[in-house]
Amino acid sequence: MKSRETVARILSYGRSLILWIAWVLLLAIWVSTLLRHLDEHDSTPLLLAITTVALLVLLSFAEGMELAVADLLDKDASQVSDRRTRELLSAIQRRSGFFFAQRQVFVVLIVSFASLATSYDWIYVPFYGETRNHSVTFWFSLCFVTLTVLWFSQVTPKRLAVANSEAFLGYSKFVWTAIRAISLLGLPGPTDQLFGLARRITPFRHERMLLPSRSAHYNTSAHLYGFALDKLSTNLSIGRSGAATIRKKFLILFLYGRHAHVYGYVDSNSMFRKPPVITLKSMHVLPTPERLESMTGTLDAIFDEDTSALNRLGLKNRISEWVGSVDVSIEESDWEGNGQHAIWLIQGQPLPESCWPEAEDDMPVRPLVAFLYEVEAESDTGAFAELDGCYMWQETIGLPCREYDIAVMSDREADLGIAIRECRVALVGPGTEIPEETVKLTRTAVSGKDRLRVIYPVQGAEYSLLWWEFKRESENSW
Repeated sequence: MKSRETVARILSYGRSLILWIAWVLLLAIWVSTLLRHLDEHDSTPLLLAITTVALLVLLSFAEGMELAVADLLDKDASQVSDRRTRELLSAIQRRSGFFFAQRQVFVVLIVSFASLATSYDWIYVPFYGETRNHSVTFWFSLCFVTLTVLWFSQVTPKRLAVANSEAFLGYSKFVWTAIRAISLLGLPGPTDQLFGLARRITPFRHERMLLPSRSAHYNTSAHLYGFALDKLSTNLSIGRSGAATIRKKFLILFLYGRHAHVYGYVDSNSMFRKPPVITLKSMHVLPTPERLESMTGTLDAIFDEDTSALNRLGLKNRISEWVGSVDVSIEESDWEGNGQHAIWLIQGQPLPESCWPEAEDDMPVRPLVAFLYEVEAESDTGAFAELDGCYMWQETIGLPCREYDIAVMSDREADLGIAIRECRVALVGPGTEIPEETVKLTRTAVSGKDRLRVIYPVQGAEYSLLWWEFKRESENSW
């Protein structure tokens, strides 16, 4: 596998080297041709060449600016640190249609100008001499303009804009001035009529109505709140007598702010045998990315406590450095019967604020803290509520969450058969069930036998898992 990757990498470098050599040769021909024209007292090609280079620089910023604006168009401009960039983004957001239409003028004009400015009656090839062959001059102009525009004025600036749209927009401020100036010509004006005609006679007359993805909602919510419940795993182990062990595992993300405590609870329909045991597993510090999905593999490794993967990533478990305390209390719940409500409070140094020196407050990337802990609670017989002949577990996902996993199983000593009946999803309050989510997750839960995995659960929704229990009789009882 590695040998194939090595061969592919060598071939890629080889292709790039050949293309660079070809472009350098074309550049040498271009410079030689300009100097030859200058020797013949024809300075027009040189002036056109200087103008072309200046326009290609402008084009590179205009092309990258398009992607930068597209990425920032739906963002809150107040988040941009630089005042002038913030004002520029606000102005473009108010006139986005104007920006995209007028910016395109630069692309058409500059590419057309560059093509015409490098179309010569003859070219001078070093070590060969002058050639007036029309095919040679045509292919020279086509290849030279294509490679130059593609590399320097298209792909490279666009990739830079994707890497950091805010920084690229800051460098492109002068393009907005040029766009407003060239708009006085009104070149895109006739497209208003073409656009209106196309809207009337084609399906483009219908407005698009697409919801944001759940991953985008999770990412936005986590950044707005400054924290998130990245992963939650709940395992219900049921004994033959009806007693149960409830194990919960939490991966909490802290993105910014002063989060000095972590709060949680677990409910039982019966008495807890003892206070739940809270185990602080790990605390890792990472750079905060703009898109949390880019670090899914790393967060999964933290949650799974994959030491080898974490070592490869150079991540150190800093839980021993964090000063904190754990308080657990048990209250009588509001449920009928002997139900109890166990609450825990983990508190200590503020996260993630305590994880970077005060002298580095102005650094562009803040650290993100991934905080992993487990809860284990043992409950007496009758731990779960009964509904329509089934047992039920309810859990509310109150924070932005990437993954919720719940499993129901019998413990090793019990001889129980467990069959999932359904999964219900509803918001708080009567008549708030989410039918599509309920049907989809019920199908998934039933096919998964004793385990349900929910990717990007609905924030604020209550998930209810219902199952049947069957007590298997031994052969000797017959």
